Formats: sequence, structure tokens, C-alpha cells
Amino acid sequence: MRQPLLSALLLLPGALAAQAKPAPFPAANATLPFEFSEVNSLVELSDGRVLITDRIENMVFLGDFTTKRVTPAGSRGDGPGEFQRALPLVLVGRDSALMPNGLSRRWLLFDATGKATTLPSTHPLATTSERRFFSRDGRVLIITPPPMRVRSSPPDSSGLALLRDRRTGRTDTLGGMLMRQTELIPKEDIEAYALETPHVPRFSREDDVVLAPDGWVAFVRQMPYRVEWRAPDGRWVRGAPSDETPVPVTEREKKAFADRQEAQRTVSAVVRGPGVGTYTGPPRPAVVWDWPLTLPPFASFPPAVWPTNNAQVVVQRVPSADRPERRLDVFDRRGVRVRQLMLTDRQRILAFGATSAYILTTDDDGIQRISRHPWP
Repeated sequence: MRQPLLSALLLLPGALAAQAKPAPFPAANATLPFEFSEVNSLVELSDGRVLITDRIENMVFLGDFTTKRVTPAGSRGDGPGEFQRALPLVLVGRDSALMPNGLSRRWLLFDATGKATTLPSTHPLATTSERRFFSRDGRVLIITPPPMRVRSSPPDSSGLALLRDRRTGRTDTLGGMLMRQTELIPKEDIEAYALETPHVPRFSREDDVVLAPDGWVAFVRQMPYRVEWRAPDGRWVRGAPSDETPVPVTEREKKAFADRQEAQRTVSAVVRGPGVGTYTGPPRPAVVWDWPLTLPPFASFPPAVWPTNNAQVVVQRVPSADRPERRLDVFDRRGVRVRQLMLTDRQRILAFGATSAYILTTDDDGIQRISRHPWP
């Protein structure tokens, strides 16, 4: 009788975490008193300040939660150290962040003062095309998607995750991942395709992979839903598949999805001043092609997986008609879901820092604000 009881006790923490009701996200301990339009990235510097990019305003900002100040960083233009578009930043060191410079194929490196420097094409940071995450030990995670295909060719959903050491140049293939394949549209069909597919949600099943600051790599799988870790020394730790019953895509689920999209478009249709690629027309209907048989556990776009600095990975779940709240699954290095948290409908995660999580909140007028929340 003792052995079954011991096994049950060992399984109890994970089982309880899987069944517990999601807890509210930790309350904010600081907020920037600044109105943003459409924040598309945030990175934390070593002293707690943050670099922020705003797509609509086409600006890079330096935010300080202690002084409550938000100041411009870098400058727009075509010259050295200037950017054309405020594209997402990637943290590459304790006090430096990398940003592509529009369509020029150049890269800018922002320092802790907000100054940007254009990198030469031979710089190691400018020779990796698909950057996702950098670790403290000088490695970079690279995602290689399936090749583009024409409509007549068979589909290929196998992407690759690579890990490159910037110091030695060595590249290790970590493994394959389920990815959406981009379709090459014939020139004669481009206009019809564009009119036919405004605001198409990416509702397909795709795996995701993230690199933690300490060099661990987390693969978050779709089928079945689970987390696999790869340690810096090459060891694999594979979490058990989720025992949740997949949610069938019924007409009720389709309506719930359409209602959520409508609520989001009501906010995104608000235009506040000139911007890059701003849509000024009325909200357009959402279009979903090839509905899956069941809801995916997490979305492929926008990003729904984040590594943390305390040896965890956070996954935002796809809402359903019965579970409309924004749930967050938190997995440890065993691949075990240790807790669930909940965001409001107007909130989304921007990034995790050393001891903080950063949340973006959008109000009814489309104004966005950034808050900082404690994270263990």
C-alpha cells in the first residue's frame, strides 16, 4: 500500500497545478505615466530601465519606472545610427539591444543611453538573419522556417531550430518543429488575394521555441501540448503531454472567436496621429481559412511563449467559449505546469526581466500603458 501512496504524493503538486483555478496576475508595483499607440517590443536594461518601440508613433523610447520619465531614444532618418521604422528590439546583452533598420538590411545596436549605432555588415550580430533570443553565454537561437511553396506543391510543415555560438561560429541543430509554410502567391492572383484576406488570424498549429538567458532552450509543442527543455550541455528534459481534452471547433467556438476579434478591432481601429502603415478605414471582418478540428492550446501569432529569468517558461492559452479568460500556463524545468495565472481582456505580456514582468494594457480609446509587475 505504501508504494502507490508515495507515487500519488509525488504526482500531487503537478496534478493540483493543472486543476487549480487561474490566479490573478501579480499586481503592478510601477506604471509609466505615458500614452503609447501600439507597442511592439520592450527590453529591460541592467538598471531596470526599459527600451520600448511603438509601431504607430514610429518611435523608440527609453522608460524609467523610478523617475517616471519616458524620453525618445535614437532618431529617425537614413543616416548612420538612424532608423527608418521602429521594429521589435532583441536584447543581446545586459545593456544593448538589436533592431533591424527597415528594408535597408542594416542593423542598429542601442546602448543603455538610448544611442543607436549602425553595425557594419561584417559584424557578428549582423550576419544572423533569423534572430529570436540571445543567451548570456553568447548563443543565439535561430529559426529556419519551411521553404515557400506554390499552391501546386505538396505542403511541408517542418521547420528547424538552430543554436549558434557567436564566439566560435559553431551551429547546433536542436531539432524540428511544426511550422506554418508560407505560400508563394502568383503575380496574377496577388490583387485578388489581398482583397480576400484582410486581417487573417494565424489560427494554425505551430510549435514555438525560446532561449532562456541561462542557455536553456524550451520547445513548446502543439500535438500533444507539452514542454521539452534542452540544457546547455545537450541534455533533454521532456515534460509529460497534457491530459486536457481538446476543445472541438463548433459553431459556438467560431462565434466566440469572432466576438473576441470584433472587440479587438474596435480598439485597433482607433487612429491617433500619423504613423507607419496605419489603417484609417472602418474595421474589416475577420477571415479564418481551414478551421482546425480542435482549438490549438496556444496561438502562433502574436507571440504566446516567453522565457523567464527564474527557470520557467510562460505560455498564453487560446481562449474558448467556456474559458474566455486569458490564461497563462507556467512550466518549470521539468516540463511540469506549476501554476496558472490570468490576465484581463485588455492586457498582454510584453516581456520578462530580471525580477519583473511587463504588461501592456489597452483602454477603450486604444491608448496603451505599460506596467511593471513583480516576478519571482
